[in-house]
Amino acid sequence: MTKLKPDSELLERYKVKSLLAKGGMGSAYLCFDKVQQEEVVLKLPHSDQLGKKKKRFLREYSLLSQITHKNIVKVFELHELEDGRPFFTMEYLKGNTLKEYIATRSTKLIKSSEHTLQALKLLEELADALCVVHSFGLLHHDLKPENIILVPATSSEPEIKWQLKLLDFGVALDQFEHTAEEAEEGSLFYKAPEQHKGRKLDATADIYAFGAIAFELFSGRRPFNVTEDQGPIQAIFRISGMHMAGSVPVLKGLHPKVCQTVNRLIQICMEEDSELRYPSITEVLERIRATRADLRNPSWVEKIVGRKS
Repeated sequence: MTKLKPDSELLERYKVKSLLAKGGMGSAYLCFDKVQQEEVVLKLPHSDQLGKKKKRFLREYSLLSQITHKNIVKVFELHELEDGRPFFTMEYLKGNTLKEYIATRSTKLIKSSEHTLQALKLLEELADALCVVHSFGLLHHDLKPENIILVPATSSEPEIKWQLKLLDFGVALDQFEHTAEEAEEGSLFYKAPEQHKGRKLDATADIYAFGAIAFELFSGRRPFNVTEDQGPIQAIFRISGMHMAGSVPVLKGLHPKVCQTVNRLIQICMEEDSELRYPSITEVLERIRATRADLRNPSWVEKIVGRKS
């Protein structure tokens, strides 16, 4: 794979400033666009990822270029290097990943109505973004806290401090046409059980990952006590075994003050049997909005976050 060097220029337009991230399929660089006079993110596939991966890369750009949504990263232009590698530019989001947010703030989320409202607002925005993705007949297929950026919000609601942005559609799937090999892709700790079995996926696979993220957002930990150093095979067996034994952790068991509505929503999203999950992310979105509306009613606050001692 060929790396871009700092201070190098592409197409006499984009000046490379630094490497932001590197993944299995490509890298993201912070660049300065001399035409638009602004910083942008440049996404470039590795030189050894051409071929069938190029088609997927171009599909990612095609998808994002059609979507205009406040909770999905904006893309700008598509170009090609002399070696045949395509690249596209997108907005540079100055914020933290949801993973970083969870690591520093999650223990506070259940301790006050303000923190609970913020958590539900973030989940509402994620569900809203997924509604758009699914309306295109696609699955994001790689939902995880690392693929979500939080930027300062401009909300009129004083307790809402962050706005969510969903990114990285590199392994997005066509809901109706995908292979078993493609279905198995994704991030281990957020995969739906059917992904490990190579089954055809539908919107409920994203809903499962959504539930896992929601669990982590409220608890500060993943739903399953599995770590990267255990290896993917052992992790899959452990997660599958917990599902089969009916011993999937329950959020309310960890934090009794979490309202039952949130607790039940996460449980349904993470059902092992995809037919028992919510059939659409639209229904999840509606339930989250209703819960937020209830929580904003002062008479519900004590019921949801518990009476202070």
